[in-house]
Amino acid sequence: MTLTRYMNYELDPFQRQAIDLITQGRSVIVSAPTGVGKTLVADFLVEQIISQGQKVVYTAPIKALSNQKYKEFKQRFGEERVGIVTGDVNVNPRADCLIMTTEIFRNMVLAQEPFVQDVSYIIFDEIHYIDSERGVAWEESVIFAPPHIRVLGLSATIGNLDQLAAWLSEVRQEEFAIVVETRRMVPLDHYYFMLDEAGKQAVVPCGKLELVAKPERGQIDHLDLIKYLRSRHLPALFFVFSRRQCSEKARDSAQAFQLLTRQELGEVEETIARFSAVTGIASSGDFRVLRTVLRRGVGYHHAGLLPILKDMVEELFGQKLIKILYCTETFSVGINYPVRSVCFDGQRKYDGKNVRPLKAQEYYQMAGRAGRRGMDESGSVFTLVTNTQGRLENYADKPLERLNSQFRLTFNSVLNLLKYVSPEHRSRILTQSFASFLSSRDRRIFEARYNEVLSEKCELEEYVCDQINEIWCPVTHLQKTHKLRSYENLLKRSRYRDAALRVKHSELKLSLDETSTKQCPPNKRTNCSKLKKRYNQMLYHLNLVKDELNKIPSRDTHIDAFERKVTILERLQYVEGGELLPRGDMAAQIYIQELLITDLVFAGMLEELSEAEIVALLLGVDYPWRKFDTVLPVESLKLQKWFSFINRLRIDRAIAAEIVYTSYLAPIGYLWANGEELRFILDQCNLDEGDIVALLRREIDLLRQMRHALKDVPHLAEKITRCMNLIDRDLVRVEL
Repeated sequence: MTLTRYMNYELDPFQRQAIDLITQGRSVIVSAPTGVGKTLVADFLVEQIISQGQKVVYTAPIKALSNQKYKEFKQRFGEERVGIVTGDVNVNPRADCLIMTTEIFRNMVLAQEPFVQDVSYIIFDEIHYIDSERGVAWEESVIFAPPHIRVLGLSATIGNLDQLAAWLSEVRQEEFAIVVETRRMVPLDHYYFMLDEAGKQAVVPCGKLELVAKPERGQIDHLDLIKYLRSRHLPALFFVFSRRQCSEKARDSAQAFQLLTRQELGEVEETIARFSAVTGIASSGDFRVLRTVLRRGVGYHHAGLLPILKDMVEELFGQKLIKILYCTETFSVGINYPVRSVCFDGQRKYDGKNVRPLKAQEYYQMAGRAGRRGMDESGSVFTLVTNTQGRLENYADKPLERLNSQFRLTFNSVLNLLKYVSPEHRSRILTQSFASFLSSRDRRIFEARYNEVLSEKCELEEYVCDQINEIWCPVTHLQKTHKLRSYENLLKRSRYRDAALRVKHSELKLSLDETSTKQCPPNKRTNCSKLKKRYNQMLYHLNLVKDELNKIPSRDTHIDAFERKVTILERLQYVEGGELLPRGDMAAQIYIQELLITDLVFAGMLEELSEAEIVALLLGVDYPWRKFDTVLPVESLKLQKWFSFINRLRIDRAIAAEIVYTSYLAPIGYLWANGEELRFILDQCNLDEGDIVALLRREIDLLRQMRHALKDVPHLAEKITRCMNLIDRDLVRVEL
């Protein structure tokens, strides 16, 4: 019988369809716009699996979403039934419902941990939200997971869902059911907020911008937009693509507006007082700023905030005590807080490499938070348009981008394939990436088109005179004559002697002067001229298709990459004769900078350095150099020998790109390991509080991997534990 209600909600048709398929034990991919209730399907699946005494894994692309789902499920199912493993956090790792990042699941699958054999279903949440790093872990998880595990994938609307589902069906060797909802329960209205020609504020529907002339003078900013929103468009999310701008704009708004009632202000004060009791938070600069702006109904949220401050902001926002929240893009991932309106400070973002326009997928991930079901007839999306902005995109009519593969082989993946997978099965796995699937599909399309054009060309050749390209052909002779005249005109206009052009002119003139044209009837000349034009167009098209074919990677691309990496690993003494040597065995268990960490350990780093020095040295692992970072040195910290060792590894071109390390972070790790407060460390550098905590949390993850890899060397494993204990304190410690 079809379920019609769940968790006191009347189920929508797409939710009922997905739940029916899950109860049949099918693998399903659910695609629907942001904010329409995809996660309800996952909630049902988790409850069903737990009630049947089986195990389910819930993976998310970012730790913030993993932590949120853990809190939700723990409250609902009890802490004994729910666990979380995110590298730096390890709670109840054998629970019936285990929440983790996609990277952790990939690691468990590659290592063939026994727990994986007990898993019935895996849920991939936000599978459309994959960057160059997360995409690798997601694809490897799909490819390497045992065949008995069923899959539930949750995705926002994407441009090539059919291709994604077809690939999943091929790789998992089962037919994936597709459930699609294209309709939003609360429709979106898209506007530009700008100045018109007269310099007056105007709200212009997207698509009507050409009807509004740019103003000759006047300025407009976010405060003008907030003033407009205040009457009937709050609460609102205001997306700003700069951390610094988030806090600055929040301060501006807090000075300009009081958005809370007296009762609401009292509730905010109670929450702030509760959070201020956390050790170390009172010294946080962001806490002091937030304490001020939150009392005015304004907040901000970005990745540089301390985790405890993000929790405070999210709690207040969920209680509708923040009326306008300035945030970066990370707030749009998974965190389900619908609002009346969504605002954009612009349409361009820095993606870590370049400043570029937002993709349609990114825009809708954020814009989709607008519109509260049962409260709003529509959600409003505003883009603030300043006089300095260039071309504006109309995202309301912009097609969604195709989801592309991000798969690439790491040395860790190669080592685990050698360790656990037979050569025959290995080859099959290496040709199963989403990239290989898309390439094969594209190749079939272009080959069919190439053969079609080639066939047309062959048919046309039967009617084309076999002398049409000879210079005595009247048609060709006339074309060459026109070309000669163009050379002469170029030479007349040229201010300088162009030797190459003069040679071409002379050769062509001589050729024409020495040639007599063939006598052909005028009607035949006309026919030949048309045929030649069509024939040349066909040749041009044929070459274009051929060029596109040549650009498509071979399905054996990853097999070739695998063999190249094996050769490198053999030279570096990680592998011999297809078997892992001690270095290879350790690197197979390290998922962050595996070659760098393994070489450091085998060079005696753990034996030579103190615990605080180890923490200092490892903090810069997998952190790229950044131009504007500033960290003051610590005179007593002597790590130059190990910095030089790492630099020598980079000399090897075969692995240089794999070694990502920054030495200037070492003082931060050293000071923290020696018990210094975060406030003191912040005075020694210009990094954000949240970034420092995130770096230290990530180091705990790395140290845990190292400890596991060295479990058979007790004195080193114990030393690593002491390093972890030095880090895991105060604001760095995670309480879930």
